[in-house]
Amino acid sequence: MAKTYFHASRQQIENLVAQKLPPEEKQRIVRHLLSGCKPCVELVRSSICPGDEEPDYDAIIRRLELAYVVAQNEVQVERRMADELWPKLQSQPPERRLFIIKNIDDYRTWGMYERVVEQTKTVARNDPLQAVDLAHLALAITELLDKDAYGRERICDFQAGAYTALGNAKRIVGDFTGAESALKVAKDLLDRGTGDPYEKAYLLSIHSSLRADLGYLEEAAEILSRGIKHARSVNDRQLEGRLVLKKSSFIGFVDPILGLELAETGISLLELGIDPHLDLVGRHLLAFWTNELGDPEEAAGILATYRYMYDKFGDVFWTGRLLHLQGNIARTEGDLLKAEHFFRELVELYACNNFEFDLVLASLDLAEVLASQARVIESGEILSHLYSILEAWQLHGDILRSWKIMQQGVERRNVQASTFRELAMTLRRKWHRKD
Repeated sequence: MAKTYFHASRQQIENLVAQKLPPEEKQRIVRHLLSGCKPCVELVRSSICPGDEEPDYDAIIRRLELAYVVAQNEVQVERRMADELWPKLQSQPPERRLFIIKNIDDYRTWGMYERVVEQTKTVARNDPLQAVDLAHLALAITELLDKDAYGRERICDFQAGAYTALGNAKRIVGDFTGAESALKVAKDLLDRGTGDPYEKAYLLSIHSSLRADLGYLEEAAEILSRGIKHARSVNDRQLEGRLVLKKSSFIGFVDPILGLELAETGISLLELGIDPHLDLVGRHLLAFWTNELGDPEEAAGILATYRYMYDKFGDVFWTGRLLHLQGNIARTEGDLLKAEHFFRELVELYACNNFEFDLVLASLDLAEVLASQARVIESGEILSHLYSILEAWQLHGDILRSWKIMQQGVERRNVQASTFRELAMTLRRKWHRKD
């Protein structure tokens, strides 16, 4: 169906400037103006600055609510103020933080909201409980923002961002029901907002992570495809690259060929050096899927070339990912003793840091290389110990039955390496589903 084009009337523009338009009509006209329609933009200019008067473009932006705040210089002012105030707020306990923002005007700004949301993203992986507190703080700030200064639709965008951050923190802490609920609220708020493609992409990215955590890898990849479209709509190659790499990290477990293609595409979209973390994600996936496709020599070469990137990140997440990749490459090369060394280190790392799900998967890898060396007693002991853990988790019956069958196969020295991999995939897909 062909697009329907329209031009705003002078009366509509005058009502828009005077804040007299109904919300839906205002949103439609603002989006039309943002598309760059020259006749309508000229109509705005002539309505605000009649005759030969020099247009006040800052005023135009402010009165049409086409930016976060009235002008770019004020954005920077708010950010600088937030940077100065945040250390004082950060040092307080959660209850005191809420008291401060409710009683001191300087803390009730978009700049402070942005600062808190960014901090939420920063701490989420290593301290998700703190991230939950920060997301609630960001939400509280949005509820106190001046609606006349920022605009109701934009505040809906801000609140959606806070709920998305909250959903991500709840996801990481393991509250999947709470995460789903928060993300639903975020979507409802975005539907009432400005249609900001960045906020939509952020929400879709976090929603995809939730679905992947629950084992729905193909669905997670499809959700990311929608997010990628939003990134392309604003010509943001860095954001597009991030989402493409994330899609690779999900779908590669189902289709490593597609995972590799997406990793290469994602890397090509990134400008090296802007985001070291993303740079590492791309190279890690490139090596990981190359090895999964049966080329450990090439994978080892990629790892050797970009090994220095891992040194910038000393957290449990990347230490574990490096050990896992090294173990996988050694296993594919047939160096089982070397693979055993890496997987034992990996198991110890996850055990010491309470990464329970990752610990189970790493222990499966270790049991596999031990069984491949005919060390069936050691392999069987690992599987037996893990079974008691899985049983306590009340996992899906398919997983427990498959686990028992594999234990028996190890004891009889009649189990293939592929059986361990298949069980690992079943675990990824069904670990959260009960009988």
